[in-house]
Amino acid sequence: MTDERKDLPPVNSPNFLAKLREAMQTYLGNRGATLDRGVTLRDLTESGLVTLRANFGKGSSNPIGGPGSLILDNGGVYEPDLTPPPVPTGFAATAAISNLLVECDPQTYTQGHGHAKSKLYGATWTSGPLPVFADAVVITEFSGTVASHATNPATTWHLWLTWVSVDDVESPPAGGTNGVVATTGQDVALLLEALTGEITASALHTSLGTRIDLIDTPTTGLSAQLAAANASIDAINTTLADIASTPAYDNATTYALDAIVSYNGGLYQAKGATTGNLPTNTTYWAKIGDYTSLGDAVAGHAAILSDHETRVANTETGLAAEVSDRSTLATQVRGGYAGTDVTALTTGLIYSERQARSTADATEVTARQALSTKMVGAIDPTGKTLANVTSGLIFDERT
Repeated sequence: MTDERKDLPPVNSPNFLAKLREAMQTYLGNRGATLDRGVTLRDLTESGLVTLRANFGKGSSNPIGGPGSLILDNGGVYEPDLTPPPVPTGFAATAAISNLLVECDPQTYTQGHGHAKSKLYGATWTSGPLPVFADAVVITEFSGTVASHATNPATTWHLWLTWVSVDDVESPPAGGTNGVVATTGQDVALLLEALTGEITASALHTSLGTRIDLIDTPTTGLSAQLAAANASIDAINTTLADIASTPAYDNATTYALDAIVSYNGGLYQAKGATTGNLPTNTTYWAKIGDYTSLGDAVAGHAAILSDHETRVANTETGLAAEVSDRSTLATQVRGGYAGTDVTALTTGLIYSERQARSTADATEVTARQALSTKMVGAIDPTGKTLANVTSGLIFDERT
């Protein structure tokens, strides 16, 4: 409900008289909403809300002598009943993951002209002394026998319930010294959010399988590359052995394919059988390199060998670290199990995620079944209608 009455502007304002006239018309009930009309002593006394002093009009500064009696439409007098309602009965509380569910018996008392509402008081607790009613605050009000209150997961509540009569008198609280205790479920959503898209069987296979393929894929994997490097080293060693016994070129000698000779500070290899053709003849010879001595050739190939050895050593170190990291990751994710059946896991992050999800689902099912039983008298509400419900809160309300 909105109060549309406005304050008056300053006296020297151009529109002061207009605003004053508007305010007077509103208070007289001639303008605006009727609920904004001013209330007079006549209104109060005629309604029975107050009585006037006997000497009113004869010098008394306060005309109101005391409270009156409310005049009913039928001419009778309403007498408030200030008797407190009884302590609520049947008070119970359960908790889901993020809700409190409370219930009590039907409020059939007649004190205070009957029931108006119920008040739920609560105090959270983590450690230390248990809370008492003086520590609690009103967390919700309701008029029926069942109510729900949204709250955070993993929270312990101590709860008390009171009934309030039509005449606004509150009962003593139900719940005892430390209240009725209800604890909401653990926040499974946070765990699931952290694991979603990170630890799944398919993701694990994709991640580890791709990295393992880098090692053992035929022709392109690290193992194949290492074998090729070793073959290159063997070939170089064979070539070095040949160079170590390389003869000088002899014009009268017949050389076979791949024969190696030294000539004028260079090493040459025959492209085919040849006799009497100088090594500088590119038709018959291919130059290996310019070396002044056999030592120069060995030194040059030694540098190549050293580079290959360094690469092989780095590859082996990287492979060992990769294998160790993947073994650690596999243990964290799937425990000691090495198969492909996810349901066979008993430890690891995938197992923990599956158990957490199963626990959350079971808790949700239990809470919903309990609520269905309370509402329609059956765990499964399928097929239940207002016409065929024979028990539960809906049946009680209908009957």
